[in-house]
Amino acid sequence: MPKGDCRAVPFYERGAVRIRYEEVGSGFPLLVTPGGGLNSRVSNWPTAVFNAMEAFKGDFRCITMDQRNANGGESTGPTPTSDPWGAFADDQLGLMDYLGAQTPIRRAWTLPRSRRRRSRRYSPGESPKDLLEKTIDQVRTFLRSREPR
Repeated sequence: MPKGDCRAVPFYERGAVRIRYEEVGSGFPLLVTPGGGLNSRVSNWPTAVFNAMEAFKGDFRCITMDQRNANGGESTGPTPTSDPWGAFADDQLGLMDYLGAQTPIRRAWTLPRSRRRRSRRYSPGESPKDLLEKTIDQVRTFLRSREPR
């Protein structure tokens, strides 16, 4: 939230789990998780190489959240040692249900190694920024193709 913004930070709660989330935009729901792995949190977006919340808020209802127990994040709750990744997935699915987003598109913003290598090869005269803008347009087109008609 911008500095000085007095809005309450929204939370989704289920039992002992409390998940901080944010929404921007409108339309078809798009769950976007910021990079950071186990430290994935809402506050990562402003400094991310690619800020999906900003890029897609004009096209989709963008939803993001702090990963449970991320360092510096505001989501809390016990993480079962028997299935921590299942617990994280339950947090995402539970949040989508809570928000009434029946069939969201989910996208995590981490760049696989092969894509990073490919992104280094751009045409002469084409900057990395140009390449990123093309990639954003391709992602937007793909996401729109996945919306239910």
